Amino acid sequence: MSDQTNLSAAPWPRSKIIAAWALVQTVIVGILIFWPFANGDPLYYFRNSVKEPTRPQSGAIPLSEYPDAGLWPVRAIIQLCGDHTRVFLTLFSGFLLALSTVFFFYLLRRSHRAALFWTAFSAAAGPIAYSRLDLIPGLLVAVTAAALFTHPKIASALLGFAAMSKLWPAALAAGLVDKWNRSATWTRLATFAGTMLAVGAITWLTSGWDRLVSPLTYQDVRGLQIESILATPLIVAAAIVPGRWHIAKAPSKSFEIFGPGVDQLVFVSSVLMLGTVLFGLGWALWRFLFDAWSPRSTALFFLSMVLLLIISNKVFSPQYVVWFGPLLAVLIVKLSPESQSAQENEPVLDDQHAQVREPAQDGERAQDVLGELPRLSVIAAALTTVVFPFTYNLLFEGPHWFAALVLALRNILMVYITFLAIKLTIREGLKSRVSGGLGAVGVLKKRKTRNSSERFDPAKATFRRNQAPTR
Repeated sequence: MSDQTNLSAAPWPRSKIIAAWALVQTVIVGILIFWPFANGDPLYYFRNSVKEPTRPQSGAIPLSEYPDAGLWPVRAIIQLCGDHTRVFLTLFSGFLLALSTVFFFYLLRRSHRAALFWTAFSAAAGPIAYSRLDLIPGLLVAVTAAALFTHPKIASALLGFAAMSKLWPAALAAGLVDKWNRSATWTRLATFAGTMLAVGAITWLTSGWDRLVSPLTYQDVRGLQIESILATPLIVAAAIVPGRWHIAKAPSKSFEIFGPGVDQLVFVSSVLMLGTVLFGLGWALWRFLFDAWSPRSTALFFLSMVLLLIISNKVFSPQYVVWFGPLLAVLIVKLSPESQSAQENEPVLDDQHAQVREPAQDGERAQDVLGELPRLSVIAAALTTVVFPFTYNLLFEGPHWFAALVLALRNILMVYITFLAIKLTIREGLKSRVSGGLGAVGVLKKRKTRNSSERFDPAKATFRRNQAPTR
């Protein structure tokens, strides 16, 4: 089946998806222009970059909560606009919109389903994606996952830079590990570490050691943020029994809950984060001891780790949803039937019989799970938008029962999405283990079709098709 045929089989044709994307982005731009709430964080970036810090803490470095490399786009934009607030806000959101649009057309060329998902996800997330810096590392991780299938070394470098621009991608490095005696393992890890060291050296030389480590020390002082998964029981309890808990803005500039049980839940968060780290280390050790690495299982591992980091964290800011949205879009590309059938020279090993089966079959099996994950993720992003900004005042001023209910639904859904992702990741990981570690190419055997036969040419790393005699 050809590329065109498969793409045409997508839910919507290309023209309608482009029109939907344009409409969604127009609405988001309108919100960014006419709704002041959306400019809060960009104004914070701007003022702390060109003027005296807002609400300075004792001895605090401006924007110390952000890795220095993560602010390079802000500084680049300021170099263009100077001390002009409105121009900065326009260029900042325009830059993120441009990145998202480029990503959209990348998806559209490969999978209509993926492009449609990114359109729906962008609509659900709303202006939060274009008024925070988090879209950049989210896209970097997504591009890293895509590059795993063709250029693993480049993927490792991209992941290293993503880790230095926002701390959480560093946890994904466990997915780069292959068996101990494979040079690819050490090449990927060396590339990842080398990129981090290079970016860290630039930060040290230009901004000093304190600025290099400030994002790590900043996180230690944070309490239980009201939107976090673990805060949900207390938020619901506070809505039912007013007076026992109170919500206040902390020095970390986020709203946190205080009262009975908070310290215990912060401890639980620490335990869960440790469990997340152990999951990553366990995955790396498994790959290190057994020949079982594959780009498919690694990309799924990325998704599981990102979701685990979100649900186990004591902070869940609304922009965190854009951490996994782009990654899931890439997974739709790589695991969907249309993508699999478009890559006829990249067969997939059957985990039962060690034979190559038609790629579409494997794609269909994966799509059974992924078909649920994208829909649920769009709903989770939409509920996040309802939480912030629409019911946020009701949340931190009450909390009101309706705001608490919406938050609880969003967080329960996030836990379920994480469960589905882990389930799919483990299944794919076990399949790779049984297969003996296919790597990026897989075990290639002769495939037969009704009218032709194919054989693999190792010298050219491709299939040659010999026409069978006509009967």
